[in-house]
Amino acid sequence: MKKIYKADNDLLSYEARMEILKNLGQKDLLKIFDDYKPSYKPIVRKKNPLDQQISLGISKKERENIAKEIKSIKNTGESVTISALVRSRAIGDIDLEEWRERAQKGLKELNSIKWNKYAIEKNLRQSYGLFDEMEESDDESALVLSKKIKEYEAMLEELKRPTIRRSSRMSGRVTFNEANLIRWRAGRLTITVADYMRFLIFGYLPFSENDRHLSVIARKRFYVSILDVINNGWGKPPELEECPNCIRYANENKELREKLERLRKLSR
Repeated sequence: MKKIYKADNDLLSYEARMEILKNLGQKDLLKIFDDYKPSYKPIVRKKNPLDQQISLGISKKERENIAKEIKSIKNTGESVTISALVRSRAIGDIDLEEWRERAQKGLKELNSIKWNKYAIEKNLRQSYGLFDEMEESDDESALVLSKKIKEYEAMLEELKRPTIRRSSRMSGRVTFNEANLIRWRAGRLTITVADYMRFLIFGYLPFSENDRHLSVIARKRFYVSILDVINNGWGKPPELEECPNCIRYANENKELREKLERLRKLSR
């Protein structure tokens, strides 16, 4: 049996995030964490050292890119598998200094009117109203207003989240501790495990096309969390109290159950 000593809330420190946003002059952004529960679920240890499979959906382009990388590595004479490549990158480190710059830029940009859907829609409605009330002879004003309407429409189009088809899967095997670390770090950054792995495996950066599939609020949370990790570190996953013989007992129990079932079939 396992007992978790620390709560998931350790993933989310309001005080730390408040200090970050205060220093950025964006304290009002703290509301994006209202009713938000960080996600971290510890895993179950198994018998095999590389006992945990980690997998994620990938797009056609990502599949082609990883295939090219594998081929390029093999051309150097080095033997490598997709599973080994996934593991080596998924447990690697992030260039947090590079991420800091992008996170700060992202927070500033996403807090501007360009990314405020409701403000843009309001301006667009007002522009439509003014256009309807405009006199037909006022060609110059109509041209200016028409240009504004097109700008607002383009801004709303920019806000739409892209649809990414991830019809392929890529997987690797890691140790119990490595899998737990991956889950914990994804939780600290307020993104899914799959998204965290994509950032590491493909070298993606925050505030880029590669996190556009997230909502604006989710992106803001992500960027604040990056700055939190830079300032306060990753922290540690909850400590688990685990019976040292539980894995062996569980496997023996399984083998005995299978043996008992075979005996029952023979006795019928």
